[in-house]
Amino acid sequence: MVIAKRPAKSTLGKKKIEKTNKITKSIKTKPTKITKAQSKSTKRKIQKLDANIEEINEITGLLGSAQSKSQQNVLNVKALKDDLKKDEDAKNQKKLVDSDLTNQLELLTGMGL
Repeated sequence: MVIAKRPAKSTLGKKKIEKTNKITKSIKTKPTKITKAQSKSTKRKIQKLDANIEEINEITGLLGSAQSKSQQNVLNVKALKDDLKKDEDAKNQKKLVDSDLTNQLELLTGMGL
């Protein structure tokens, strides 16, 4: 068995780091080559994620609209007052119709029909 020796750590690397910390230099990196296959697979992944996000947004939109409508009905004081007024009007209309029907029934029974 041959055991390879590690080279001794030099202080040159530390000095370079210290210099770069003091003076910031722009580091140029080599552009990486992207193959067509990689770009196609990346494009497919992005399209799949976009489709998933659209579905999630649609579902949350539906859930959010259902929740917001129920909260609006409960919390909106003006809507509650309007509904109360409509209910009272409908109740008064029903009373009028009932009294009219009872009067007509009395008339019919009085005539002997």
